[in-house]
Amino acid sequence: MNDPVTPIAPIAPSNAAADHAKARFIRRMFDTIAPDYDRLNTWVSFGMDRLWRRRAAGAMPLEGWIADWCAGTGALARVYLRRRGSRGRVVLCDFSSEMERLSDGMFTPAERSRVCYVCCDVTRPPFRDQVFAGQMMGFSLRNLISRPQFFQEAHRCAAPNGQGALLDLSSPGFGPWRWLCRLHFGIIAPLIVRLVARRGEFAYRYLSESIFRHASPREIVSEIKTAGFADARHDSLAGGIGVIFRWGPK
Repeated sequence: MNDPVTPIAPIAPSNAAADHAKARFIRRMFDTIAPDYDRLNTWVSFGMDRLWRRRAAGAMPLEGWIADWCAGTGALARVYLRRRGSRGRVVLCDFSSEMERLSDGMFTPAERSRVCYVCCDVTRPPFRDQVFAGQMMGFSLRNLISRPQFFQEAHRCAAPNGQGALLDLSSPGFGPWRWLCRLHFGIIAPLIVRLVARRGEFAYRYLSESIFRHASPREIVSEIKTAGFADARHDSLAGGIGVIFRWGPK
């Protein structure tokens, strides 16, 4: 199995986005909420995040190198590693050093032998061409500085017949359901954060607002196809609250 962590250029990947205002905000935000992030995601989503992660991880091949983009504490990677029959190795990519620090203690020794953490800007990843058999992401597309640039890099890094599953939240198209989601994510979710975590409320207000500023699933599928994944498509979850963007064999 080839090593995908060899840099493709003499850059410092952890500082690639350091001068971008949004990147600085996103990094500070996730460093702040890192200790509570996984637990609060489950509270805020009423446990649906766990089901959705299993579905995204289930779309990954059982062997080869798997990229977990914007990996955070490795919640999605852990689902993949604990999937029956999985033998692949996972590269966790994120630019939050606090997320990286916390992730190390969340894997068993056997799991830790199958993962490595690369601190980098995922729109400029330091990996060779055509190295990843699978690529996955959990709830981070709307935080990227440039989705098109990320998709281009994902296509460059994809092995022939590679598979992708990018999980994110979305805004439902059905009016009443959309209104209820605005109520939940705009008011109830930040309140839960205030009561349970007592920190990071600003982060969840931003994350809630970002859902409804996000491009539509059709627009994002079009961006993925433009990057080179001709078979890109999306699966709607829970009436449009969640979505998985996919490519590769069906």
